[in-house]
Amino acid sequence: MAYQVLARKLRPKKFADLVGQEHVTQALLNSIQQSRLHHAYLLTGTRGVGKTTIARILAKSLNCENPVNGEPCGHCDACIGIDEGRFVDLLEIDAASNTGIDNIREVLENAQYMPTAGKFKVYIIDEVHMLSKSAFNAMLKTLEEPPPHVKFILATTDPHKVPITVLSRCLQFVLKNLTSEQISDYLKHVLGEENISYEESSLYLIARAANGSMRDALSLLDQSIALGNGQLTTDVVQKMLGVVNRDFLYDIFLELHAENKNELYAKVQQLSYQLVGFNALLDEMALVLKDLATAKLFSLNLHPESKKFNVLVDILSDEEIQLYYQTIINGKKDQIIAPDEYTGFLMTIMRMLSFQPYFLKDNNSDNIQTLAESSKKKIVPQTNEPNDKIIPSKTVSHDKAFQELNHLENKYDESKLELVSNVIISTDEWLKYIQEVNRKIGTNVILTRQMALVSANNHEIVCAIQNEHDFSKDILSEGKKNIAKAFMSLFNLQVTWEKWTENLKTYAELKQVYDLEMQRKGLEYLNSDKIASKLKELFKGEWDATSIRFKDIESTKE
Repeated sequence: MAYQVLARKLRPKKFADLVGQEHVTQALLNSIQQSRLHHAYLLTGTRGVGKTTIARILAKSLNCENPVNGEPCGHCDACIGIDEGRFVDLLEIDAASNTGIDNIREVLENAQYMPTAGKFKVYIIDEVHMLSKSAFNAMLKTLEEPPPHVKFILATTDPHKVPITVLSRCLQFVLKNLTSEQISDYLKHVLGEENISYEESSLYLIARAANGSMRDALSLLDQSIALGNGQLTTDVVQKMLGVVNRDFLYDIFLELHAENKNELYAKVQQLSYQLVGFNALLDEMALVLKDLATAKLFSLNLHPESKKFNVLVDILSDEEIQLYYQTIINGKKDQIIAPDEYTGFLMTIMRMLSFQPYFLKDNNSDNIQTLAESSKKKIVPQTNEPNDKIIPSKTVSHDKAFQELNHLENKYDESKLELVSNVIISTDEWLKYIQEVNRKIGTNVILTRQMALVSANNHEIVCAIQNEHDFSKDILSEGKKNIAKAFMSLFNLQVTWEKWTENLKTYAELKQVYDLEMQRKGLEYLNSDKIASKLKELFKGEWDATSIRFKDIESTKE
């Protein structure tokens, strides 16, 4: 027997087999059970959501000899005949091929005769919006008052092209697009029936590419099985759809954040040598940003299995995520007029690299001295220095914020790091070094958040990492190696590692105290400034401590 494609082989035979569309199937089942049958039904929806399938099941239910709660039995002559396409009282018309008035007139002339084998004569007119204006006019009267033994089931993907006079004579059902989860679950069922092994992540890719259409999903599944020689793997599906692994996309965002231009360009070049659809790739990047924004705003752990995703949640600010997203969306618009997809994609990446939030641009201009040099100079604190800023979500008034932050002043002043060889580094200086290291390493910044300085001299620093057991052996080893390389290339300093002791303070702890103190000083300065005070009085407002961008008080006063 010839091979039959999955979309035809697995077409549902009763309402219970349908995926989704419960709002339609339940209404039809209730009307059949209560014998409240309409003379004309109109099913609308995009391709592959079940319009023709529901029409055929409805035709079976109307003619079934032994219906069960409105469902066709599937075993009587009428059910078998409709499934095999040989039931004389069911006429399926493709309106795209039979658009003229002559075709419709022939249908209407035959409608007056009683059914031959079933209870009803059922006319399924697919893509009904393709009928000509004269054809629509010819069927209006019959459609409104057909013989009691005739039922019309119309289906269309574009109901706006159907005359309102026809719409008003039909009971209209709007079929919804299927969700990725519904499609993915059904594909699992299909592969189980077909006894085909698969990787679950590959089904998610197919379901998303189907864009709400089950028929498209089954067609893509057929193609994937053929390409994978009877197996379904993520690599095969990615190659077929022209998408890349999400870890690769995470790496791109990490390199963007760290501004590692050479590494970023190398990754884009790597994509150009693969069979990648760059337009689809921009869609994937936008979806990653959507997940990041959702995870940050609602404090959700969306991808607990991915360490890189969780690192991005920690280091990317809300402003960066939104700016990247808008850049990608605008880049998709430019793809239409770009010379080619690769050029449009590359230009979008370069825009994301060039256009940074204002507080990150300020960071990029900082000149970081070596550890020995900076120990001799006083560096003015800046609230916008490190990337992984912890910002309260609420707007805080001046008086309240001042009270909350005032008690931290002594704690911050005592947080100098006294090191060996008479080298003293202030907290804000140490934060600067870690910031530059984060920019350099990109992918291992989660380690630096838990890193503390133990001792230092002009040629070497000794560091420790809190809770080393939280990291796998490979990640810890590679992370330490990358951090050491960064310190050597940036500051010509060698890094050695010691075990963690209780008296040490992590970078994240120092950073939080630092941010709060800078907010306190910023509020103090604004409160003492005459122009700022007049503005506050004029607008009857309060200072938002979290929005302060504080640079150099002394130079500002001048």
